[in-house]
Amino acid sequence: MKQQGRKRELSPETKRWLRSKFTSPPSDDVRISHKVLDIGLDYIDALITEFTKLIN
Repeated sequence: MKQQGRKRELSPETKRWLRSKFTSPPSDDVRISHKVLDIGLDYIDALITEFTKLIN
């Protein structure tokens, strides 16, 4: 499936977190992953809002 539109740039914080997942032992991973999850949920929420605007 081809992705349409502009590619979403990952924030430096997210990139750092992803990189650290493979290099460092799990320490404050839970706290950071919750933040990443929150960002993801906000993004999904914004997408849904825009999509409903397009439909209506």
